[in-house]
Amino acid sequence: MFSFSSFRLKNLISVFAVSLLVTFSAYGQSCPAQGTQIFPELSGQELINALIQEYKTTTVLGYDNAREEMYGNIDNVGGFVEGIYTGYQGAIDPSAGSVRSQANSVNINAEHSWPQSKGATEGTNAHSDMHHLYPAFSSANSSRSNSPFYEIPDDETDGWWLRDQQYNTPVADSIDNYSERRDNHPNNAYSGSWEPRESVEGDIARSMFYFYTMYKTQADEADPIFFEVQKQFLRAWNQLDQVSTKEYNRTCAVAEFQDGKVNPFVIDPTLVDRAYFEGAISQTNVYFAASELTVREGLGTIQVEVAITNPNPDTATSVNIVYSGGSATAGDDFETFTSQTVTFPQGSLERQSVTLNLIDDDLEENEETILLNLEGISGPQNAVISDPESLEITIADNDGQAPSTAWINELHYDNEGTDEGEFVELAVNAEFADLTNVTITLYNGSNSSSYASYSGNDFVKGETTNGFSLYYLDLPSNGIQNGGPDGLSLDIDGELIQFLSYEGTFTAADGPAADFESIDIGVEETASTAVGSSLSLTGTGSSYADFEWVVTEQNTKGALNEGQEIQEPVSIWEEPEVASAFQLDQNYPNPFNPSTVIRYQLAENSTISLQVFDMLGREVASLANNEQKAAGSYQVTFDAGNLSSGVYIYRLSTSTGVELTKKMLLMK
Repeated sequence: MFSFSSFRLKNLISVFAVSLLVTFSAYGQSCPAQGTQIFPELSGQELINALIQEYKTTTVLGYDNAREEMYGNIDNVGGFVEGIYTGYQGAIDPSAGSVRSQANSVNINAEHSWPQSKGATEGTNAHSDMHHLYPAFSSANSSRSNSPFYEIPDDETDGWWLRDQQYNTPVADSIDNYSERRDNHPNNAYSGSWEPRESVEGDIARSMFYFYTMYKTQADEADPIFFEVQKQFLRAWNQLDQVSTKEYNRTCAVAEFQDGKVNPFVIDPTLVDRAYFEGAISQTNVYFAASELTVREGLGTIQVEVAITNPNPDTATSVNIVYSGGSATAGDDFETFTSQTVTFPQGSLERQSVTLNLIDDDLEENEETILLNLEGISGPQNAVISDPESLEITIADNDGQAPSTAWINELHYDNEGTDEGEFVELAVNAEFADLTNVTITLYNGSNSSSYASYSGNDFVKGETTNGFSLYYLDLPSNGIQNGGPDGLSLDIDGELIQFLSYEGTFTAADGPAADFESIDIGVEETASTAVGSSLSLTGTGSSYADFEWVVTEQNTKGALNEGQEIQEPVSIWEEPEVASAFQLDQNYPNPFNPSTVIRYQLAENSTISLQVFDMLGREVASLANNEQKAAGSYQVTFDAGNLSSGVYIYRLSTSTGVELTKKMLLMK
């Protein structure tokens, strides 16, 4: 976090006084006190029109002069200019010649928070309007490019920017100081997303609302959806990151060169909601409490829950839960369910539910699904169905064994002299007798592309042990490329089961593993490996995760590997599914009001605590306190009805030493 110190204003003739007024020599006008209510009686388009009339400047400096003023005066604090996104500071001395040349030499350039290609067009006032123009570290500026702003989940961030460096992984206890880059966007019209560091998110948001208000026509002509895809995040940032002294002083300083016109959204941040979200706060939203549920066939009944936010205090809200299909059969797998209506009493936040009855049979069968939709909402005029508006219920069989599965069990690709005896071996659940839809695809890591594929029908059956059969595929010399890295995938019916590599990792460009990163098996063969050897799995178990890769001096294709014991697959209900990692998911929905669901995953039996804190570090809720939990996946509902709007931290702590935290936003 940087210090919000004030800076000297050029030609300042009156200091920041008790009256909170700053006077500028250029126009003899006063900068409004921060927090002054602007057009308090107006909202919506009427308010926008008034803001344009009162605050749109007709005078801006040329682009070169605007940068001279920013680097030499407005954003120069004690001889240093700070980049908006990364906090990097470059030394610039206004008395030592061209400040633009100095800025260039220390990798500072000008960032248009509203990109030039999206409407801040060269030759127009929008191009050099300093209310949306900031110094930036040049490489971070290039990384942002013209991407929309977005609240990027930390686990989806592709690059972290701090000062003059980009990192693959941030330092956890200072993560809020980084700007984030993601190399994609939910809307495929954009190739990337950008999230500024938290201490300036409000500054950026208020600049964006200013630009769109003053230059809407040319912004929409350049890209009619650019504002729409980010305005909800900008709204939240405006609320979370309050106006600092530095931001206030800056808009007053910029006004000196632009007809005395400040950015009104800095002076009165309530303008954002009043101008662009009129009525949005009171909108009633109804949605399923979960988008997916997995249940055991013998469970008997399922309570399907529907949640509501912002219930109307005067009018009840009703919605229909409608059966829309799935692979499960009504009458055989569940009692017939067509449509049922749930009603939320006026002003009630209590969830409503309907009961779905399952039928327990004695048949061994695959997983089956039931699909439900929300339709036909009625009640308040502004009530809407929100995501998730559909629910998929997966029914897992409780009569048979674990679902048929397969894994790559052994392979050979390199040896001394001419490569010979190359092969791939699979271990396959013996009940899965038809290998027609099984495919092995070979990948060249140098270009990430597939170069050969083989059907399961090409494999030869070997031994069967404890419910698993071993199948092998003989390949010609050099049939499998030598590493650096290379790899292979296994898929069944087009569903990727494994994507393994040797001598490194890479992301596949095509084939069944397209866009997936390989998993390095951790062992390899070389040009000095003995003829007849292999890479194989060793250990005891009934699934791939139970084994580890080793180098075997003599291959065992078609038979159990040396040191390997494959056990009978257990019933899926005799042994609970164990989570592969400790994980704390982002709450959903987020932002929320007043309740949200938090999901977490435990890799092993643990004593856990799940707590919620405010931004001052005070505990406001304990959702689990030293509770013993078995390995698996869990979810808990957090009701913040008694808390005020703002950012909260939730933290999962385990007896194994794992501690995970995430942030969530309560908006009432």
